Amino acid sequence: MHPGRTADVFAGGTRIGQESANSTRAPRKNSGIDGIRVAIGEIDAESLIQLSQHHGTPITSPKFLPVEQDLAVVVANERPAAEVGRRFAEAQVRC
Repeated sequence: MHPGRTADVFAGGTRIGQESANSTRAPRKNSGIDGIRVAIGEIDAESLIQLSQHHGTPITSPKFLPVEQDLAVVVANERPAAEVGRRFAEAQVRC
């Protein structure tokens, strides 16, 4: 494993695994992955089973999801919302 690209995986303060990228110096003869960075991971399955039985704090979805792009459009009060929506559709803008 690459020493600078390795991270331990924790759950509830307990180390349950490790994730890493392969070392570019590791011999990979006849592997078909020369020059390709490969992710490597190890998770303790028994720990995952025990954690799945734990009924602690439920996991919730965020109320507001991340936004890639946010637009504000200012139009006259007299302009119907349907017309604004139609114009966006004509311009092939997804809203």
